[in-house]
Amino acid sequence: MNLLKNYRIEKRDHVSPLVLALSALVSLVAALMVTALLVTISGGDWKEAFSSLFGGAFGDKDAILETLVKSTPLILTGLAAAIAFRGKIWNIGAEGQLFAGAIGSYWAFVTFESLPTVPLLIIVFIAGCAAGGALGLLAGILKAYFHVDEIITTVMTNYIVAYMLALILSGPWKEAGSVYRHTPALPDFVKLPIIVPGTRLNLGFILALLAAGLFYYLLKKTPLGYEIRALGSNP
Repeated sequence: MNLLKNYRIEKRDHVSPLVLALSALVSLVAALMVTALLVTISGGDWKEAFSSLFGGAFGDKDAILETLVKSTPLILTGLAAAIAFRGKIWNIGAEGQLFAGAIGSYWAFVTFESLPTVPLLIIVFIAGCAAGGALGLLAGILKAYFHVDEIITTVMTNYIVAYMLALILSGPWKEAGSVYRHTPALPDFVKLPIIVPGTRLNLGFILALLAAGLFYYLLKKTPLGYEIRALGSNP
């Protein structure tokens, strides 16, 4: 015990890319082991479960491309959460902000549908960013001026926006005659271009990758990024 008193755990000042890669690999293996254990305890076959999981995601070309389609909103939403986390602002409301962005984008479409395609797409993008950002801004104002913890407000707004979306999809925006809660299908002219013919993979995936590069540049190469990292490093 006296020997242990001479040691203490400290965070590294610099972590090499190899250590980061190994940490991610160990985390992935640990998650798979825990999942296999839970599947086995529940009476299932973990080998069959993993085979179905990986086959559905990476089993063939179509599965891989569909996985990329599904990953696009996850990449963008993850970046939105990560930039707040780097400043130790615990935004747990990314899901609600995503829904708010979708609501704002669709509202912009039905409001300005008569515009030509290019300005319409620009307005739709701006409206989506503004609606999602406004929800995050609300939590920021409550924290800055009223000292309300952002974890509480962002978690609560997730539910508020989700129920509001369900309400409007059950009423004014619901497709006429449909038993499901969804809007009418959007026309092709307002959809992003498909980058792999015959699939659903569109330009949004490329934009998500560009956003990830922009996120890195913002945090590592700009004064604002330095301020965000400094805020997160400040005890």
